[in-house]
Amino acid sequence: ENGTGSGEYAQGADVAVAANAAPDGQKFDRWEATAGELADASAAETTFTMPAEAATVTAVYVPITYALTVENGTGSGSYAADDEVQIAANAAPEGEQFARWEATAGTLADANSAATTFTMPAAEATVTAIYEPIPVTTYILTVVNGTGSGDYAAETEVEITADEAPEGTYFVRWDATAGVLADARAAATTFTMPAEAATVTAVYAEGYDEWPADEALYSPEDGAVFVYSDNLVIRFSWPRIQWANGYRLTVMDETGAPLYESDEPIAGTSIELNDGWFTGEFTWKVTAVADGAELESPSFAFTIQEDLANLALVAAYPYPVTSVGHSDSLLLEYNLHVSMTIYCQLFFYSFVTNSWSALPSVEVTIVDGYALVPIDGYTDSGYLYIRSIEVPDDNFIECYVAPLQ
Repeated sequence: ENGTGSGEYAQGADVAVAANAAPDGQKFDRWEATAGELADASAAETTFTMPAEAATVTAVYVPITYALTVENGTGSGSYAADDEVQIAANAAPEGEQFARWEATAGTLADANSAATTFTMPAAEATVTAIYEPIPVTTYILTVVNGTGSGDYAAETEVEITADEAPEGTYFVRWDATAGVLADARAAATTFTMPAEAATVTAVYAEGYDEWPADEALYSPEDGAVFVYSDNLVIRFSWPRIQWANGYRLTVMDETGAPLYESDEPIAGTSIELNDGWFTGEFTWKVTAVADGAELESPSFAFTIQEDLANLALVAAYPYPVTSVGHSDSLLLEYNLHVSMTIYCQLFFYSFVTNSWSALPSVEVTIVDGYALVPIDGYTDSGYLYIRSIEVPDDNFIECYVAPLQ
């Protein structure tokens, strides 16, 4: 069947058989025989040795297949023409997204879909998943009197630099319509872009021949308060004196002794100090210097205080209240080693009346981390209870100290 060579033959006869031309889209694959022996079952033309019985020899055809290569996705294999193949793009690399499919031949059902079908052509084909960067929304930054303008994504840190000040003026600060300036008083700083358009403007002012009286031009301002920490950094800044070549900064403790004095003149109008700070009262001043001429600024006071949020009772040493007319003190220990006044609110519990009574607040002073809370005479024995401690700025620390009978 599907070939030539049919007829009647004696047993043992060698019969020449030949397959017919394959149908469109198919090719000869092999011969199949019900009996007898084929010289080469995979050859379209071969010989068949006749058995001692009737036999049927059939030429078998199979579809022609072509290689499909799917790059950056799944679906590769061998397929017949017009087969519909399911293909899917791999996950996009970080920062990218699927864009489209591209094919060397064949038909894509939807070239813009990451998962689609591909109709196989009568030829080899390659289908490639194409990726593109994920679009980032940017906003316009306009830097007036400086550099750094451009389009930026939100949260981008942009380096901005003020233009050189016009003659007779000096850089004062940056003004921004939105976003965050790392240091508004530094001519070169960074600006964190908001999720909107923004304008940052360098502001200039005329220089001074002598120190101006406006305290807002100096930092720290008079009366400034800092909270102590191990990494406390204080930035000193002052207005520019036109004729000065440099500045000498002096910081003094509460006794007037110099705590810091710059060895060499400071070229700019600011400096950060982060070493040697401790709690207390301080003053600072700056001296403009140029070719032997000096001009001293006013002095400004500032305070470094303990972080009152860290005030906490470390330990208590309660004394028993056992007799009428008892008088003693409670020794309280704190993790705050600085002298300051606190107020203890006392309560007394009577074993006789089984009731609480509030006592007047007691003013005590912490000295080197300890405070003695006086206990005045009571009419009977019971508990003494410190319910709360009030520290400056209306901060309350709840604590419960009870000397038991």
